[in-house]
Amino acid sequence: MLIAKFYPILFLALTVLACNKEQKEPATLIDSQELSLHYDETHQFTLKKGASDVAATDYTWKSSNTDVAEISTSGKLDAGIVGDSKVTAVSKNGSETVESIVKVIPYYNTCKEPIIEFGITQAALKSKETRTQYGTGTSTGIVYTGENSKLKNVIYLFENNALTSSTLVFGSNSAIAKEVATFFLERYKPIGTANGVYFFRVSSTVTVGVGVSSSLGMVALYMPQKSGGRQSANYDSFQEGLKALEANGH
Repeated sequence: MLIAKFYPILFLALTVLACNKEQKEPATLIDSQELSLHYDETHQFTLKKGASDVAATDYTWKSSNTDVAEISTSGKLDAGIVGDSKVTAVSKNGSETVESIVKVIPYYNTCKEPIIEFGITQAALKSKETRTQYGTGTSTGIVYTGENSKLKNVIYLFENNALTSSTLVFGSNSAIAKEVATFFLERYKPIGTANGVYFFRVSSTVTVGVGVSSSLGMVALYMPQKSGGRQSANYDSFQEGLKALEANGH
């Protein structure tokens, strides 16, 4: 009889002990597993283990794309150009990893950018460009009408039937100028300025110069990157591109 009474108590005690052994330390969680922000914004990541705060400096932080997102040793993120990056934080002993998918999103989608496959033929360009062609074009240039009121024209210049430059011609007012400046700042890394022309690195082989032409107004001229990447060479290319546009009657 005594054994019968004792058995349920023993069973309950063993069950409690087993449950306590099965309880695990709570996982470390990051405050934002997905994060969207603009190029000029920041975010301080925070970590928690259950109800307790975890020092971000106890983890090693890394961004998969530092052009899109730079992350400090304390978990502070500085947004860069439009794109995606994965931020990873690993505990110093390597036992835990937390991640966040970061998206840098644009303030503006002002227009579709031009074809910049320099060296392609006019026929190849026409097969890729979806805007409406303005006029018939010449052997040295083709003009397209912009797709909205902010973009007046897109101009492509050729030498020996090979694409040499691509230019966006924007409307001329302060609101459009401000939007265009932001459009490029949030997409590309600035590489410098010369005589009022602002240059951005589109890729390892392409540069865009944003400035004002006396005849066209505000333009963004895409051109092959000069060897060495000297700013004076970029400026010379920009001026040569403007002269070529004017010489072609654009």
